[in-house]
Amino acid sequence: MAGKPILRVLSWSGGADSTASLILDHMLHPGYDEEKIQLVVLSEVMFDRNYFEEGVGISAESPEQLRFIAAAKEVFEGWGYPVQIIRHETKDYMTHFNHIIGRSSGTQGYAAGFPLAKACALQRDLKVRVVERYLRDLSRENEIYSCIGYTANEKSRLESMRTNNEKGIGYHCYSLLAENGYTHEDAMRLCEQHGLLSPVYKNIDPSTPDRKIRSGCWCCPWAKVSEQAHLVKETCHGAEVFQKFVELENRTDIAYKNWNYKTHETLKERAKKVIQFIDDYL
Repeated sequence: MAGKPILRVLSWSGGADSTASLILDHMLHPGYDEEKIQLVVLSEVMFDRNYFEEGVGISAESPEQLRFIAAAKEVFEGWGYPVQIIRHETKDYMTHFNHIIGRSSGTQGYAAGFPLAKACALQRDLKVRVVERYLRDLSRENEIYSCIGYTANEKSRLESMRTNNEKGIGYHCYSLLAENGYTHEDAMRLCEQHGLLSPVYKNIDPSTPDRKIRSGCWCCPWAKVSEQAHLVKETCHGAEVFQKFVELENRTDIAYKNWNYKTHETLKERAKKVIQFIDDYL
């Protein structure tokens, strides 16, 4: 009996490392061969998936990142890579925020409130696990090889990947960047050379110049003022959405009340910075 057909899938985030992984695959396999990636999957985190009506909502991705993803998707599909954008069927930022805590000392019966940045449940539940479930579904009829954007100098991540492969998680993971000796800096350069570096890496936030450049959700405690300013200024309902986000801080029925547990910056303080940024730069 013949075995399952091999399906190579790239887990794409829109960040430099996973984007560079696909560029590198295109360079190594310009035509079709059995080692070429055959499918690209991106999991989009939603802020409120039913904000306007059921199934029509507000993304947690920044407007700049969404534009980049749409443009890069067109390029990738022109290269022959199908791109599938997936989302959690029922969960988003607001369902996490409003989730009622069960048995727990001191917080039972409260809504969860703001997610913790260091151990982000949204990253786990709305990105990582959504992709993992999608790949396991595909593995019913395919032998899955999942390409992950880990770089050559990310030793702990690579070791964790090897451990998971040995344990068996339903599919095999590999890193094209690590196999070819690419660091994060190499990945950034490769993206720049092909005009496929997200603008979130290029736009330094003058209000927080020392903050690490990142690609992530605008509602995250690590979000730059500029990301939230672009949401407010450039999207049709951005000002309304951000104001409702700020007002979440007024809730008295939540367990985790601080938006940013590291700096203790409040959302009201952040809102003032966003307004100032718009006045100064946009």
